[in-house]
Amino acid sequence: GHASVGKGSEDLIAHEPVHVTELDSDTPETYEDQNASCDSNSDAQSCHEAPTATEDETKEPSNIAVVSNVEQSDVSEPTGTHDNSETKDRGNQGNEGHAEQSDVNEVNGSNISPESDSGLKKGIEEPPEEAPEVHNVVSWAEKRKMKNGKKLDRNSTHKDFSEKSRKFNLDLSPKVLFSRGLLVESLISANISHYAEFKIVGRILTYMDGKVEEVPCSRSDVFGSELLNVLEKRALMRFMTFCSTFEDCPEQYESFKDKPFTDFLKSRKLTTNLQHIILNAIAGVPVNTSTLSGLKATQKFLRSLGRYGNTPFLWSLYGAGELPQAFCRMCAVFGGIYCLRKNVKSLVLDENNKNCLAVISEDGQRLHTKWLIMEKSYAPDVFEIVTHSMISRAILITDRSLKQAPREHISMLTIPGRSNGYPVRVIELAPSSMACPESLCVVHVTTETVVNASEDLSSYVEDLFTTPDAVDSDCEKPVILWSVYFNMESGVPANISKLPSNIRITSLPSAHLDFEDALTEAKDIFTSICPNEDFLLAVPNPEDIIWDDIGSNTKEEPGEQAGDDVVPTTDQQYSEGHSTKDSDVAKTREEPDTSDMKATEISTCDKSPNVEDGNEDTSNEIEA
Repeated sequence: GHASVGKGSEDLIAHEPVHVTELDSDTPETYEDQNASCDSNSDAQSCHEAPTATEDETKEPSNIAVVSNVEQSDVSEPTGTHDNSETKDRGNQGNEGHAEQSDVNEVNGSNISPESDSGLKKGIEEPPEEAPEVHNVVSWAEKRKMKNGKKLDRNSTHKDFSEKSRKFNLDLSPKVLFSRGLLVESLISANISHYAEFKIVGRILTYMDGKVEEVPCSRSDVFGSELLNVLEKRALMRFMTFCSTFEDCPEQYESFKDKPFTDFLKSRKLTTNLQHIILNAIAGVPVNTSTLSGLKATQKFLRSLGRYGNTPFLWSLYGAGELPQAFCRMCAVFGGIYCLRKNVKSLVLDENNKNCLAVISEDGQRLHTKWLIMEKSYAPDVFEIVTHSMISRAILITDRSLKQAPREHISMLTIPGRSNGYPVRVIELAPSSMACPESLCVVHVTTETVVNASEDLSSYVEDLFTTPDAVDSDCEKPVILWSVYFNMESGVPANISKLPSNIRITSLPSAHLDFEDALTEAKDIFTSICPNEDFLLAVPNPEDIIWDDIGSNTKEEPGEQAGDDVVPTTDQQYSEGHSTKDSDVAKTREEPDTSDMKATEISTCDKSPNVEDGNEDTSNEIEA
């Protein structure tokens, strides 16, 4: 859960709901202090804000909770099953209003107490006697302007940000979910969709002729749009109808199959405006994409339309970190154990470095393992794992939306690449996404790296926003109040020939729009380790669990075998039935006989303390 900001900079820490065991001693603790405040000039850290809006706009399936858009004045609290023990920061935050639920959605909410109105707005209305420090915007003495209560004063200070710091959630790898994508279907089939809440991405935007325009997606939106003329509307509908079932008409695209998608669009006699919209807003692919790939991307977009709203995308409230939290809860139900704040110091390999025998924790405890799964950044350098791609990222905090509207929206914008051809994706998060406090927006900008984040993204940011150096009291573009640029490693790890056979290295975050690659890789790793097991077995409902311990002399603990069946437990039942200490974790593993085997200890930090294991291993420690 970390990414390097750049040479000479500190590391950014993103919101991750579950602590990841780390092998690199230089890697910071992801959740050393979950209550620590994040300042405007400090590491970006996860913070929580109470929900702001819920309203049903469209019919939604009963097995996934979606919070829809509402008027800004209609402040309410979305419902969900956020556990109080796992969402410490959310318990003291709340809003007034009434939570409106879908007729087909039933989810449990938690009590949230209101808090005093302090922070940015208070700092503006009641400035201190001495002029506070100005944060890269304009002088404190400049006249403050508010417009319909939706335009934040641009005179923001470090104090203003610090007072609201815990209400920011800044994702390192922001991604959306396709409404009919693999991840949504997996959440539903595994019966864990109630562990998270989602909000519809309300708008698809495009940048044309120096303006930000809203792209129509549904049939009603297309014919009601002022962006297209009558002929363009009909041509767009015909093309979308063709793409939804293009496999049935191979003769129409076979000759363009391996040619650029742009050539195929021109052959359909589509106007320049339509080509721009299809290529960037709908398909969201680079200009050099093949026709077959472009058609598949367009079809994927169209098939997810209408399930939850007029756009095909969902956003997880509080950020992408809620999704692994849902799967970790699922793992715990089936007996998974998490050792929090217990870092792994080193790996123990056999004499040929072909197999990992155990891991050693910081306190010297040795845990034997059959398989070890880790992300590339935790692997020792001795494995010589490399990646060949990078992502350029920018996170911005702005004073208002890119395109003002009566309602708050989560918006997505794709800008075609200029010199390198890589598209630039922009995700704008409103306060209702739980990413920022009221009257602010968080904007994520992502593209493939060519030079570095600043050079790759600055020109696009300047087109869309007003930078502090160019701020003008009458400018219409949103003003950047805070920003950070950084690069991240990306892609599938390469050159893993020196990797032990029972270690699996996961891919790094990609620049792709959704989580499909991650889910596919997770299934492949699971299948290679457990070939005869079902992937993402559905979590049983508590009322469906039968405890078969009546009349038995031996009391079975929850989660143990009853007959031939493994009886899973709920989170609460597991915590009540087990009190596992750190020292008990090693005892649950059956230690293999390694008396005839020399072991090599691969360490990522200083020499580990003596380990009482019964075997005298010759250890070679290698700095990672």
